[in-house]
Amino acid sequence: MRLTNNQILSISITAAILLTANLLFFQNGTIGIVGILAYFAGLTMIIKKTAKKEIESLPLIFGFSTLLSFLIIALSITYYVYAINSAVSIIILWLPVIIAGWRLLNITARAPLPFAIKKIFAKENLWPAIILVAESALFFNVFVQRTSDLLKSPWQALDPEFFLLYTGATVAIITVNYFGKYNWIKYALTSIHLFLTYGIAAIIYPLGYGIDGFIHRAAENYILENGFITPKQPFYIGQYGLVVWLKHLTALPLFYLDVFLVPVLAAVTLPATIGATLEKTFGIAKKYGISLAFFVPFIFFINLNLTTPHNLGILFLIITLGAILTHISGYLPRSAPLGLAAATLAIHPLIGTPLLIFTILAILAKKFQSNKTAFAAISAVGLLKIIFAAPLLFYVYFFIAGNHPTAFANPFDKIRSFLELFQRPYWYSENSPLIFEWLYAWERALPPLAMIFGLFAFIAIRQKNKILWLFPLTALALGLSAFFLRVSIIFPNLNNLEQSDYPLRLLKISALWILPLMMWGAHRIALFIIG
Repeated sequence: MRLTNNQILSISITAAILLTANLLFFQNGTIGIVGILAYFAGLTMIIKKTAKKEIESLPLIFGFSTLLSFLIIALSITYYVYAINSAVSIIILWLPVIIAGWRLLNITARAPLPFAIKKIFAKENLWPAIILVAESALFFNVFVQRTSDLLKSPWQALDPEFFLLYTGATVAIITVNYFGKYNWIKYALTSIHLFLTYGIAAIIYPLGYGIDGFIHRAAENYILENGFITPKQPFYIGQYGLVVWLKHLTALPLFYLDVFLVPVLAAVTLPATIGATLEKTFGIAKKYGISLAFFVPFIFFINLNLTTPHNLGILFLIITLGAILTHISGYLPRSAPLGLAAATLAIHPLIGTPLLIFTILAILAKKFQSNKTAFAAISAVGLLKIIFAAPLLFYVYFFIAGNHPTAFANPFDKIRSFLELFQRPYWYSENSPLIFEWLYAWERALPPLAMIFGLFAFIAIRQKNKILWLFPLTALALGLSAFFLRVSIIFPNLNNLEQSDYPLRLLKISALWILPLMMWGAHRIALFIIG
């Protein structure tokens, strides 16, 4: 069946009414879930339908991402200007409905959005049904292992049979993605499996996983009760505001909204974002592109199993880079990556600042790519800003706070302190069992292996679009930024072992700028191997 414009608008308005009534009267979690799902579904379809005519095919996932970034930015601005309370939540709830509804009612007739519903258990969908049974068994296995005991890792609570079944399910999903007929089934199976991958810690630990999560939930609960925290700081409010807003509207426990926010968003957004980006940018068919979402867990230091502003920022970074590539290819307006980058800045400045600079750089480079002089000047200035953005941010913040984080000296005298970032982490025992040593060696081999994929891809497609050069150059710029941050800033109230944390974070996120190239390289190498 195909939904008309009026039907889609009716879904959005009904959802907003339902959520408003739930906040004011019902406070029922079931109503909240139904309302928020209908709200995002309706508005996402409206954003797709109202995309500018010059955009040939706006991927639906970027409609959702645009809406989410709008909400985060609006909540962050409101927080700093006033507070986040029930009245504010209702106003921001209705604002996208009003804007999107006005746009929908004023556009000319356009092709209706296909929304076909197929029979799940048709003969050609036997394997998806089997996979769902396997996923149910995996979730049950995780659920029965819930514990309040101390564990070094949630994976220690699971038996070997779990990993065998998990591996089999992964292979089966990739096979269905290749041979299957319906893209929505591929997206659904991949999302379910990614949620299992990233949600294990949240399920196994009923009290919550990781001390950082407890700290951030305490801040969110305080904002829920008081509307804001004084003094108002320019950190993390992108996550805090979103969680408090969802709590106001859905009446679900804030604990679950926080704990499952990143795992659920990662599972929902990554397959569609990566599939759409690779298709629009590199021409990779969806039967390959959707499966390449599993490349993200492959990069072990991309941690999306715990909701923190840093991890939510990482997720938005991946989505924004996809939006930038899709914009460069002519399938997305520049407002989409700009909004996502601004939302990332509101979530976590260390990630959002270089991302916003890069987004502006990529948009300007696209506009002036035919002018060699302007292109070179814009690229040089943008990359220099990325190199020095993080050290300057920390220096200015600490100076305003009355601290003295640095004493300027020759940074090359401290090269050894930077090289220490690549040493064996202190939490890895020197005398571990052999199997742990193998796992650690494999973990250490993953970044170079992924870099090889990315280098192969860059060599192969460097002539496709010269803007693609900015991605590996930005990764290099962030590496230099990590170097200057490590050798010039002493972080107050942190011990020697933790002084390297922020530079190490910059090094890790630098790899994400070549993640799309890694995926393209892995795809081409796999095609070469299988013939």
